[in-house]
Amino acid sequence: MVSRSIESEWIDVKQRPMPSLYKIDVQTKTPKKITSPTSNEGDFRPQYINNKNKLIWIRTNREKANVWIANPNGLNQKIWIENINPGTWYYEHFSWDEFFSLYQP
Repeated sequence: MVSRSIESEWIDVKQRPMPSLYKIDVQTKTPKKITSPTSNEGDFRPQYINNKNKLIWIRTNREKANVWIANPNGLNQKIWIENINPGTWYYEHFSWDEFFSLYQP
């Protein structure tokens, strides 16, 4: 899983396109979009929960964030943790470890 956005010119940060999550077939190197956030939101930091066979990621509008959970193919998406602070960021690089860490026993 990767978080990617479309290319754009170097414009004001609030006008930059936000990323979605893509699943990459390593055999064919073909990406498949598995999330569709609204135009003012972006999906970041995908992580796989191995013992639960779930995918989690952070969706933010640059002001607040939610942690989402779904099947690895993107189906059955729902908010898992609501209204968390997205922490500090610098040119679209968020420091997610400042406020969210996934513990897997």
